[in-house]
Amino acid sequence: MSSLRRILFISPVLPDKNGVGIEKRAWAHLDALKRIGEVDLVLIVRNKPNSRMAAFEDVEHLCRTVRTVYLHQTFLSRTFRFPLVTLILRVLAIGQPKWKLQDDFSDQFRQKKFWDEYSLLFCFRISPFFSIDYLIKPHFLKRTKFVIDFDDFESHAIERQIGGFKRFSGLEQQLISRVELIETRIIEKRALKHSDMVCVCSELDASRLRFLNTASAVHVVPNSYPNLSPLELKGESSVTRILFVGALNYAPNEDAIVYFCNQILPIIRDAHSFDIDITIVGRKPSKSVLALSRYPGVNVVGEVDDVRPYYNQADFVISPIRNGGGTRIKILEALALGRPVVSTTIGAEGLNLRDGVEVLIADTSDGFARACLKLAGNSELRKNLSRNGRLRFLELYEFDNVSRGFADELNGMLLNQ
Repeated sequence: MSSLRRILFISPVLPDKNGVGIEKRAWAHLDALKRIGEVDLVLIVRNKPNSRMAAFEDVEHLCRTVRTVYLHQTFLSRTFRFPLVTLILRVLAIGQPKWKLQDDFSDQFRQKKFWDEYSLLFCFRISPFFSIDYLIKPHFLKRTKFVIDFDDFESHAIERQIGGFKRFSGLEQQLISRVELIETRIIEKRALKHSDMVCVCSELDASRLRFLNTASAVHVVPNSYPNLSPLELKGESSVTRILFVGALNYAPNEDAIVYFCNQILPIIRDAHSFDIDITIVGRKPSKSVLALSRYPGVNVVGEVDDVRPYYNQADFVISPIRNGGGTRIKILEALALGRPVVSTTIGAEGLNLRDGVEVLIADTSDGFARACLKLAGNSELRKNLSRNGRLRFLELYEFDNVSRGFADELNGMLLNQ
């Protein structure tokens, strides 16, 4: 590998090894890119990143340069209180960037000599791609490989979310969501047309992309998690402790825990002779999540610096996700720490986990409650799931193995250009 190889890494979030899922994935990409060259990181954001100072220091240590570029809102992206005005603007804006880069950086992107410095342009997710696509002339990238990480298949996730939250939104909002879906599909097709490689986090999303007959290479880069020391297994107790972890201002997570407490927990309480405690951990709990503390035994903790003490107290972890896409890094976290998991099919989607071997899967309220009751009353089952889940994690999702494999893939692509 040449030490002079330059890589431009564009991301909408600050990579953070201790952050939420999207930040962890960005960190994993930065680690892989650093293995094959010198990285210039450009954060394309709407507002100043609300991140830990330690995260900035970690990123600066790995990167040659770090720059934050701010987006400016255009008139077409504004939201109005008057009926149909917002919808009409969204329709008019299809295919056009609703947020534009600050002028000095836009000027750099329009210059061929800027791109001549780089062997690889790596774009994390489609949102920053939409901001730069209209600035880059195709012949600029003749000597620069272009890789984009979709993370998940975003249009599929939006389509699923529209169906899941239809009952909570009015007609205009539903139509705006449909316009967003159409626009996301347009952006995805543009990215597929221009990229040398497209990455996704699961083979399931890869198969959906290949169905589109893209000429780009489709590569699976699974989400990963560091190899932490597993926690000791919990013994028998008069209290069953259940843990939910996730960003609590993210709609699918919010829906999941509200659904669990309102519809599943009462079934468990009616059938369980022991006390049940539910601990909810995650940043920015919404009002509907905070309101769950009205239920006996439900503790909304919010954001914490270290989740390990909460995993240590838990008998098992739940992921009752009904909407969204991608793979749940929090499930990988639970497996790494040796805690059994009960999940919906969507919650465990994209992870090669077997029902009854590494995880329990259930999709109805009654079925999810039965799975929780089964774990609560069977320490041997908890032990087996914990052991098998950790082995599966080490086999497929351990951070260093995933990062090294992805770096080798990128290096091979660059050597063959």
